[in-house]
Amino acid sequence: MDIRQIDEVEHRVSLDLLREWTTNTSRREVGEVFPLGDPWTSLAETLLHAGFGAGGFASAGGSGAPPCVGSPLEVEREVRRRLVLAYLSQSDEVVNAIIETKLARNQPFRMVLGPDFTRAKQGWSWYLCCLTICVGEGLEPGFARMLLDEVDLWAIADCLQVGFYVSQLLQPELRVQPSSGDTPRANVHLIHHRGLWAPVLGRRPPEREAKQLVSSVVELRRSVLGACPGASGKLLEGGGVAGYVVRHDDKEDLYLVDLGEQRILVDRTHIARLLYHPSKGISADAPSATA
Repeated sequence: MDIRQIDEVEHRVSLDLLREWTTNTSRREVGEVFPLGDPWTSLAETLLHAGFGAGGFASAGGSGAPPCVGSPLEVEREVRRRLVLAYLSQSDEVVNAIIETKLARNQPFRMVLGPDFTRAKQGWSWYLCCLTICVGEGLEPGFARMLLDEVDLWAIADCLQVGFYVSQLLQPELRVQPSSGDTPRANVHLIHHRGLWAPVLGRRPPEREAKQLVSSVVELRRSVLGACPGASGKLLEGGGVAGYVVRHDDKEDLYLVDLGEQRILVDRTHIARLLYHPSKGISADAPSATA
């Protein structure tokens, strides 16, 4: 059955497929949250794992607020607080642009605040109040829970000076970096499918991977050529680059890959698939190289 047919029947099955794919390709554990697929809890969990917990918020964002410690709820509360303050500090022109972007990209936002800009602008202050309500907190009459969206991620990236990498099913991956251009204090990974989210947490040690990559021939994503200046190699039919995995750097958790004329260090996410392994032979779907 085609994955799109499965997705039409049950989104949660698709999320499990994305979870399994992310675990196998990035060699990271994908956590589970309650409520299932909740974006804010997923965000808090992955930020906690990245070190934004005890003392982690003390310098991020520069507000001088006391550090958030301990639980995902405390992290969520602090992130929401900083996000709302960031929205409140914007000029009217920027707020208008934020609302227009949310209306264009966020269906729940349109459903709650209305489909037109005028109505959404009138409800903006109410929306910001709702945005401060955490998942585990009670909901007063007249208020609603607000979901996390892409616009919020961009704002949070600036507030905390963190980068976000979001793996998605049937959609391109999403990469969010601080608009300042500064190096992020941390890069965190989430998975997302049709409003369902999950945190990507710790790395799985190489020995736990189903297929050992050292001493194998792999296909690197073509994007690695742009990420590694001067890198070049044989392009495959699918557009990737073939390389031989020399060793794994345990300290940096990077793979040293030989491209023929040079060697480069790459992250596991840059490796698209296994082409050949001494114990497995040539992969059945391995593409041929082009000059």
